[in-house]
Amino acid sequence: WTTIRQDFLDVFQQLYDLRGRGFYKLNQALLTLLPKKADAQGLRDYRPICLIHLVAKIFAKVLSIRLSAK
Repeated sequence: WTTIRQDFLDVFQQLYDLRGRGFYKLNQALLTLLPKKADAQGLRDYRPICLIHLVAKIFAKVLSIRLSAK
């Protein structure tokens, strides 16, 4: 944590400074296909997965904790 702490704080500060502009970037994801078997050739031989940005996951969690009723 000590290695990446400042990086995360910088990202959160940049998101805060944008005041809502640029949040669409958090919704971007990478779609990739994983082969189900070694000799995958057709589309049915692959399993699609969607990889979202780690910062987006952490930011969403922080927001949900901050906004939740206690």
